[in-house]
Amino acid sequence: MQRSILLINPNSNAQTTSAMVEIAGEAAKTSTIHGVTMIGVPPIITTPDALDQAAEAVSQTPIDNNYGAVVVAAFGDPGLDRLRARLPVPVVGIAEASLLEAGQNRRLFSIATTTPALGPRITQKATQLGLTAECVSVRFTKGDPFVVMADTDRLVEALAKTIDQCVGDGAEAVVIGGGPLAKAARVLKPHFDVPIIEPIVSAVALAEARIDTAG
Repeated sequence: MQRSILLINPNSNAQTTSAMVEIAGEAAKTSTIHGVTMIGVPPIITTPDALDQAAEAVSQTPIDNNYGAVVVAAFGDPGLDRLRARLPVPVVGIAEASLLEAGQNRRLFSIATTTPALGPRITQKATQLGLTAECVSVRFTKGDPFVVMADTDRLVEALAKTIDQCVGDGAEAVVIGGGPLAKAARVLKPHFDVPIIEPIVSAVALAEARIDTAG
């Protein structure tokens, strides 16, 4: 089985793709990571319409047979089901992977992210995965997502406050909900007593496990 994983960035920001590929490469134990950036979609996915646009782009992405698995690296997992139905290799979404990790052994968790307009979609994802009871809250940073995410220091500070709220809700782990938040998640991880779940890292681990199972 191929040990190469394709990471699809469903937004159109190539810098985000590079950052996610770097983190995925560090997390990979046995695989090499390659990235691809969508075109004709928003640079940041903050609304259901943008998520739907991304799903269409992802589902139509040409993918050759050189990959042992594919990771969809936006927190709404856009196009995941359609890609999974189309491809013969494991296809993993970063929301799917991180929520499954967070909720393992019935652990209570929360999600901290920047996109309140996607709240219902995020909650729906937890429900689809059978994690309604484990997901105690979904919390959002204050302010316009584009403004918050444009400044790394501001993003880290805003997410830290949101994580504190999640812990106050009773979360025993907190998922940082978004591919573009991957570097911020890495910065925040050492500063909290509860596990901070990094979706890119979770997805790579799940993809490698599924490659091994498929092999």
